[in-house]
Amino acid sequence: MKEIKLITRENIEQALEIIEKNKPLPWDVVIDKRPYYVVQIDGFIHTIGGVFGENDLWAYPRNEKPSLHNLIQYNSKHPVTWGLKYKEKNVSRCKWDEQCSFTRGQTVIYRNMEKFMTDAPFLLVVALLVVGFVLLIKGADFFVE
Repeated sequence: MKEIKLITRENIEQALEIIEKNKPLPWDVVIDKRPYYVVQIDGFIHTIGGVFGENDLWAYPRNEKPSLHNLIQYNSKHPVTWGLKYKEKNVSRCKWDEQCSFTRGQTVIYRNMEKFMTDAPFLLVVALLVVGFVLLIKGADFFVE
């Protein structure tokens, strides 16, 4: 079993070398409405147990270079948050002396609490939900290996 090894002033250079070698994970992490990169720094374990086991995932803001001051421990299970909002609207029209009533709906997809797509067709919404579920399962497989 490995031991916890945090990033300190003494070993920050070693951690930065590992970050340069590894590409950030392909996740869109948003923390306090700021986008972050998530990197795996081998040997720098900040948590043992839980979902990630020996967790060596760290995050830093996308608009900054990694440093001792902006590297934070990453523990979240869900890097991207998705939301779905459906607003129903009843419509009644009178055209050529004939009354017509029908229901319309508007679908808005949210990604990381921002509008991602509006007026999305229902089949597209279902397709995106299926793709998201598959990616969630594949992401879980990434940590099992």
